[in-house]
Amino acid sequence: MLRDWLDNPIFIKHVRSRLRPQALATSAAVTILICLCIVVGAYQSRSIGGPEGFSALMVLQFILLAIMGSTQVGASIGSARASGILDFHRVSPQSPWELALGFLLGAPVREYLLTALTIPFALFFVMMGDPDFRGLVQAEVLLVAVALSLHAMSLLGGLTLKGAMSGQNALGFTVVIGIFVVGPLFGAFRLLSGLLIADEHLELFWVPLPWLAFVLLHLAAVFYFFMLASTRKMESERKHSLTKPQAVAAMATLSLLAIGGMSNWNIEGGVQLAALYVLMVVGMVLVGLATPSLSEYDKCLRRARKQGIARLPLWDDFAPNRPTVAVICAVLLATASIFGTTIESVPGQGNVTRAGFPLSVAVAVMVVAYFGLSFQYFLLRFGRRASNFFGLFLFIAWALPLVLGIITFASVGPMGRDARPAMIFSATPIVGVAAASGIFESEAGSGPAMVALTLALLFAFVFNMLYTKAIRRVRMAVEESDPLKPEPDPLGLAPEPAPATG
Repeated sequence: MLRDWLDNPIFIKHVRSRLRPQALATSAAVTILICLCIVVGAYQSRSIGGPEGFSALMVLQFILLAIMGSTQVGASIGSARASGILDFHRVSPQSPWELALGFLLGAPVREYLLTALTIPFALFFVMMGDPDFRGLVQAEVLLVAVALSLHAMSLLGGLTLKGAMSGQNALGFTVVIGIFVVGPLFGAFRLLSGLLIADEHLELFWVPLPWLAFVLLHLAAVFYFFMLASTRKMESERKHSLTKPQAVAAMATLSLLAIGGMSNWNIEGGVQLAALYVLMVVGMVLVGLATPSLSEYDKCLRRARKQGIARLPLWDDFAPNRPTVAVICAVLLATASIFGTTIESVPGQGNVTRAGFPLSVAVAVMVVAYFGLSFQYFLLRFGRRASNFFGLFLFIAWALPLVLGIITFASVGPMGRDARPAMIFSATPIVGVAAASGIFESEAGSGPAMVALTLALLFAFVFNMLYTKAIRRVRMAVEESDPLKPEPDPLGLAPEPAPATG
């Protein structure tokens, strides 16, 4: 059974190319020398029996397996896609799932072996007292789970992003995803050492679970949906990464898991706000994966009209994304509203307040709404140039207020003396979602919350109007160029149709 599973041409090709003796020996020597430096450093600092040395070794393992491995996955699938060899793989007898597994497990095979070389040094720290052997096993299982999730994300990035995904931009993509998506689940390495020692239990829907099982359940959901999207893209370049029902299911699943873990959160509102940010980013990513381009919508609309269908079904892959945006926003609104019931912080101390958190929820929902609507509008209005205009809009609406806020803060000093930095920072949703919760109330009153909410509502209404006009524009263009449409005959010179015969 295992032999049949490993009999994958893609996997074997990567094993032969990435495990060449010379390159492998050089990488192995560098890895062992770094491990020896960690051991010597822990001995010199007299922390060889504490968590510091083991944490440093875990950092090395994370860099090797998660970061460098993800870079190899993205670069491998990107080069295969750019060279055209991926199209030959698609017509091979292998299933899309087998192709995806071949790249997922084969591209980082050298990084798996290099990580294995660090295990004897980890056992040395176990022998010195911290952590115990069970803690080591838990740490390595968590590392592999996080690495697989990052590899799946990098695989999807290589299949989705336009052009070849080189090693450099694959590294950047992996680092960004690791920081903003998987990073919070993995946590700081010092916190990991504390979890290994204390053997904590976390509740999921008030059922206590070992902390490792709790984290693995979340990572399994992330891994499943990214592999589902990768398999669809592996099957066909024209397919969307996720269908619209699958995007909604992914949002609902992650939201349900977040609700199930609320009993572990504190009442000060910081974790609730972080969870809101994570779900907001997840919602925007899912909306982007389910949004059709101008060519896709135009071709599918013409095909539907030839079949006598005036409009596409709402949940068709190539239908406009407004219904999907509405459902994802509704899921986010319901989930985040439940988050707010666990907040009991005292207002006026720079904390998230229970009264202010609903404003943060409203801003986050509006941000997801106008992100999806604006993305669809730019795709339908500008076609191939859409990415340039959409990127310019995001820079002006998100990045520019952040830069201006930093400049203003540096020029006027702390926010307690001048409310202008808080007002400018609130114009970008990167800070505006948090600003609406009342964290700037003692410095600038309710002004930042109003700025964030007003801009989010304005963008949502404006892009909803532009979205509607773009849809009508495409439909009118299709109707005018429809070859089956009868020509106008204002003079009545067209011949009479022949009578039907029995």
